[in-house]
Amino acid sequence: MKITAERGYVIPAIGDPYERCAEQLAKSIEKFHPTANITILTKDQLPYGDLGGYANDWQVFYASPYRQTIKLEADMICAGPIDHWWSLLQLRDVVVSVGARTFYDEPARSR
Repeated sequence: MKITAERGYVIPAIGDPYERCAEQLAKSIEKFHPTANITILTKDQLPYGDLGGYANDWQVFYASPYRQTIKLEADMICAGPIDHWWSLLQLRDVVVSVGARTFYDEPARSR
């Protein structure tokens, strides 16, 4: 895909209810970052078609319109600013997060 901006967030939303979840995530990002570049990636925008679930994740690299991309899961919500992630991630080519934490900063016990 053609690069349209330096930095942006990509939210894959393959099927319902993920499309609705992605819209809510985008709104929560815009609440703290009104000028953020956000792309909701739907099944029709996958360059190699819908391969199912996590098998689609690698396609974000080819579908992102940003030179630097943060891929977010559609079922997330932003409860505060996240722009500091750019400085945390800028020294790495790829960062994969593992595990989840609660808002008490404790390891999550459920998925």
